[in-house]
Amino acid sequence: MARAVVVLIAELMITMDASLVIVALPSATKALDISIQDRQWVLSAYALTFAGFLLLGGRLADFFGRKTMFIIGLAGFATVSGLAGLATSDLLFILARAGQGLFAAILAPALLALVNVSFHEVADRAKAFSAFAAVAAVGGVFGLLFGGTLVEFLSWRWCLLVNVPVAIIAIVLAVPIVRPSRAEGKHRLNAKSAIVGTLAIMFLVIGFGKASPHPFNPTTDICVVLGLILGAVFILIQRKSRDPLLPLSILTDRNRGAAFLNAMIFGGVIAGFVLFSSYYLQTVLNFAGLNTALALLPFGIAYAVVAVISGRILPRFGPRTLITIGYAIAAVGLFWISTIGTTDHILTDVFPGMVLFGGGCGLASAAVYDTALSRIPHNDAGIASATVNTSQQIGDALGSAILNTIAIGATATYLVVHGKSEVAAASVAGFSRGFIAAGVLMVIGALISFFMINIKPKALVD
Repeated sequence: MARAVVVLIAELMITMDASLVIVALPSATKALDISIQDRQWVLSAYALTFAGFLLLGGRLADFFGRKTMFIIGLAGFATVSGLAGLATSDLLFILARAGQGLFAAILAPALLALVNVSFHEVADRAKAFSAFAAVAAVGGVFGLLFGGTLVEFLSWRWCLLVNVPVAIIAIVLAVPIVRPSRAEGKHRLNAKSAIVGTLAIMFLVIGFGKASPHPFNPTTDICVVLGLILGAVFILIQRKSRDPLLPLSILTDRNRGAAFLNAMIFGGVIAGFVLFSSYYLQTVLNFAGLNTALALLPFGIAYAVVAVISGRILPRFGPRTLITIGYAIAAVGLFWISTIGTTDHILTDVFPGMVLFGGGCGLASAAVYDTALSRIPHNDAGIASATVNTSQQIGDALGSAILNTIAIGATATYLVVHGKSEVAAASVAGFSRGFIAAGVLMVIGALISFFMINIKPKALVD
């Protein structure tokens, strides 16, 4: 239990950081005189290094020890967070954000691998992954509230500096509590695989990130094509390598494949939900930033509560049942929210959909993690954990691009049909179409789970 607490502290720090930076960004932009063109790089620098180095970070955890890389990740993340919080120029701030992404790529797969290798009993694993999912949900929403409080009463800098004491606490606890764990035997890190794999993921994230609102443009096309080509080369290298960075057996297992696909869908839908909900609440219903965070609490609370419950029932009902039903409930929630209008009563027209969406995600999330990492050889726990995270990051970039493009298209069509003066109604039409598309993606995820996952209840083992 103590080991789980240490890991959950680190997970809470990572998930809160993403929300804290979003809240701090307007004030940081003004204080550091960051241009409109460079503002996006505050987020992109983190996203690129985090997604790009995840696979390498996972393999380093296997070869050099999950506890070792866990502590290195914590120390590095704390250091660059401090640099970001104390930054006096836009360049230093952006470089520090890139450093945060790099050390998060080391930390995230190590901490998930530690969860995977620390719990062997079916019931214990399910509870651990459900707690992991619950903390991720709470951290994302609570980070918005906490960030708003820090910015209002202290300074935007504390949204970054707060990571320092949290990381120090986690390190102090990890040194005596967390057990060392690493791959057995002699292994060689394949540098060619690391370089090609990192570049492939980075190009894909850049391409998908620039696909909205203009899905077909030279930058998008070139980056996506380069990413796909490098991805194909990466797979060929793995097939021929004696020490592959990513053993293809991890991807070809039907159950894990379904879990990775669902992780991609989950990443994209969550990103779309937060984006559309935030814009709707602030631009249409005129909520302040802190009130927007409060309005999102039903989603986070429902997610966390049901995630804890799902950990207790996963061994009995199995992953296929929980993921299929969970994604179906989440889809119903999104369809409910898609009925929004310009003057909605949020308690009756929005909150029920948020609760359904959050509860559905919570029901499925632990099962997705557990299925993705079940029956993984001990030597590959780190890289398998990195693959889950990478799937989510690619899904985030791709899903955001698809959903945002659909929403922007619906908004533009509404303005053409009803006139350019109907801005609020056009925005609502776009958000509504985006929520519907997100719901369809969740239905696809439910179908993938139902037809691909064949793990029987109580059969989730290492």
